Amino acid sequence: MTRSRWSLALLMAAVFTGGFLFRSALAQQSSGKAAGLPSDIFTDSFTRVPLPKKADLKTDEERQSFDKVAGPEGLKPGPIGANTLRLYFPVVADRYRDAVRYLREKSGIEPRLAELAILVATRESNGQYEWNAHEASAIKAGIPQQTVDLIKNKKENKGLSDKEEVIVRFGREMLREPKVSSKTFADAERILGRKNTLVVAIIVAHYSSSSVLLHAYDAHWPPDQKPPFVVP
Repeated sequence: MTRSRWSLALLMAAVFTGGFLFRSALAQQSSGKAAGLPSDIFTDSFTRVPLPKKADLKTDEERQSFDKVAGPEGLKPGPIGANTLRLYFPVVADRYRDAVRYLREKSGIEPRLAELAILVATRESNGQYEWNAHEASAIKAGIPQQTVDLIKNKKENKGLSDKEEVIVRFGREMLREPKVSSKTFADAERILGRKNTLVVAIIVAHYSSSSVLLHAYDAHWPPDQKPPFVVP
């Protein structure tokens, strides 16, 4: 092949490759927009990054942690929770999951109270995904629907048991006020006990931070589905 033909072939290859990459980038950017979402949202995760991939991991430890968190069926397209996002660092996601599961299941707090604290944290931090994942669990654990609606609609703490009322008040003050008031803290320790007060505080902190993480990645709800509540 002559030099001129070789140069022409290289030029055509460059044009083809550049066009392909440009079309791929354009398709990626417009995928969210085509689905009624912002252009930087990936439609497999409904966030600003695509679903994490096990194939991208480097170590056996990472792959084992990925499998534990992702479950036997792996990740599926759709709105993701914070721990799926954390799977870009699978060992971290694994540790987060084990810690919060221990608090909910083995710390000694009643499951319904743990679920109540989760609902307060997710609602106060506008965590649509976590609320959707836990509303049914809270009702199944024994939280009345009227209490769930009270939290969802941010109504006054009326008609609640002593334990329910102090958890709702404690969680709301954690996320609304500069600090939990001395009265609320004293009431929580008196009604729940010292260790369970700390459990509630850690659960509220964990689930609110998960909501904030998803806010940073602009997590969206599918346009064709109704979210559990409207985020201002």
